[in-house]
Amino acid sequence: MSGHLLSTVNPDADSVNPDDLPPLGARVQYFARPGMGQGAKTTFAADVLHVNPTTGLVSLLIIYGADDAREMINQRRRSDQNPFGWDYMPAPQLTAELASLRKAIFGDYNPPKRSVIDILADFEKRLAAIGGEPAKVSKRK
Repeated sequence: MSGHLLSTVNPDADSVNPDDLPPLGARVQYFARPGMGQGAKTTFAADVLHVNPTTGLVSLLIIYGADDAREMINQRRRSDQNPFGWDYMPAPQLTAELASLRKAIFGDYNPPKRSVIDILADFEKRLAAIGGEPAKVSKRK
């Protein structure tokens, strides 16, 4: 075992930069160990479920296929010493996912200049001004 990663030899080895950790819900790439993938693939999309800022470990929901997902806990970020684990998505994939999300939300229309919440709040004010009432939202117990 080499000692360059031990905190007793290299105090910076176990320090975690919180700015280098993904936020909850972020989409990352998961690089599976050989034999742990599916259909000869070893790279999959994954969503961040939990981040431990002290250790830098994350829990992921790995999406192997449409009906095949698995939770993996305490995963390290991929590095030269650790070729398996999670890493940020390359920019083109992230751009494509954002475009797909925008298409799903707005369809063929351009995104509004104001936020959807602002538009809904304005609609409720207008409805109240003409004597209408906003729809009642039932809360689940």
